[in-house]
Amino acid sequence: MNCNLIVLLLTIITLSYSLILKTQFNRKLINYSLKSNKIEVGSINEIPNGERKIIDTSAGAVVVTNIDGGYYAVNAKCPHLGLPMKKGAIEKLEDGTPIITCNFHNSKFSLEDGSCKTWCSGVLGIPNTGFFASVSGKFGGKENSPATVYPVTIEDGKVYIEL
Repeated sequence: MNCNLIVLLLTIITLSYSLILKTQFNRKLINYSLKSNKIEVGSINEIPNGERKIIDTSAGAVVVTNIDGGYYAVNAKCPHLGLPMKKGAIEKLEDGTPIITCNFHNSKFSLEDGSCKTWCSGVLGIPNTGFFASVSGKFGGKENSPATVYPVTIEDGKVYIEL
């Protein structure tokens, strides 16, 4: 048999096998992505307006909060240095966007989409520490990295998040 023919056959077999494996792998990914990871947080009465509940999940701690009847969920790790935002201030910006503030460097993140509204503007809430915060903002996560937020649903008076 000609060497070129053997190489061609081996190439066809290898590509076919590779394609079969890739298709099976992608099918597994698609099936996995269709699985819901819905977690019950608790009753809506457990999270009154302006309050929060911290739950442990496979993605780490998640802060679930109620702001004027809107429920939001955000990963408790700040994307800057991975420090906890569990006790960060929860409030609204002037435009009505609900945010959480990291206590360590005053970074502010939208609870709606996780976008960074302010990156490292102070240190531990101490006034006039913006310079130190701007220096620390050069380390850790990429500047203006978003926080991770999760979809929240209300069903039969219960709050659920989906990871």
